[in-house]
Amino acid sequence: MDLEIKGRTALVAGASDGIGKGIALRFAKEGVNLALCARSEDLLEAVAEEARSHGVKVVARAVDAFDGKAVAEAVNSAGEELGAIDILVNTIGGSTKVGPLVDIEDDDWLASMNLNLLSCARFARAVIPGMQERQWGRVVFFSTIGAQQVTPAPANLFVEYGTSKSAVIAMTKYASEHVAKDNVLVNCICPGAVITPRSWGGAVPQDFVEARIEMTPMGRLGSVDEIADLALFLSSERCTYITGTAIPIDGGNSRAIP
Repeated sequence: MDLEIKGRTALVAGASDGIGKGIALRFAKEGVNLALCARSEDLLEAVAEEARSHGVKVVARAVDAFDGKAVAEAVNSAGEELGAIDILVNTIGGSTKVGPLVDIEDDDWLASMNLNLLSCARFARAVIPGMQERQWGRVVFFSTIGAQQVTPAPANLFVEYGTSKSAVIAMTKYASEHVAKDNVLVNCICPGAVITPRSWGGAVPQDFVEARIEMTPMGRLGSVDEIADLALFLSSERCTYITGTAIPIDGGNSRAIP
C-alpha cells in the first residue's frame, strides 16, 4: 500500500536511539525528509548518517527538551533547511524515580512532568501553527499502556511515569479537538514492553522480562519495527479519520475496556 508519505518532512524528537531511532530510519526508507532532535549529538549524527543513506534530506539538532526556547529555535532552524514540518513524532520520555507514591518527592514529580508531558507540549507548540496554516499535519505523541491501566508488580512502581504519561493522553485529546478542522491529526501510541538496548533489551532484569512475556497473550515482547510501522501509518496520507486516539500496541497486554 502506498502511504503517500514520500517527500514529506518529519521532525522526530528523541531520535538518537531506541524507538525514536527506529521511527526515523523507517521514515527515511519511505522517502521522508527528517529533522532529528535529541540530547546526544554524537548518537544523533550517527542516526542521521544512516538515514541519509536512503537518499533523503536530514538535519540533526542536539536540543534540550526542557528548554522551550531551544526547542523553538531547533524547529525554526530545521524548517529553514528542509521546508515546512509536516509531521511531528515525539518519543522523548522516561522514568525519573521508581517507587511507591510515598517515596516520590515533589522534585521527582516536576522532573517527570517536564520530561514526559512538557517536552510534547514544547515541540507541538512550535510545529502545529504551521500545520494549521497549510491545512495538513500529523502529530504522534508517545505514552504507555501503564497510563491506561495499572500493570502488575514490579511495573506498578512506575507511579510518576504512568501518571505523567496519562497526562500525555489527555493532551492528545484536547489538542486533537482544537486542530481537527485544520486537517491536523493528533494521536498517541501506547507501547507495551518493547525490546530496546536501554530497556527490555538490556537494562531490565531478566526475571522481570520473563514475567512480562508470561503475562502477554502473544507470548513475546514487541519490536521497534512494529512500533515504527504504526507511527508511519498515523503520520501518512492514508490516516485521514483517526484523531484524538490513544492506541495500545502491546501484544494484547492491555486488559482495560475503554
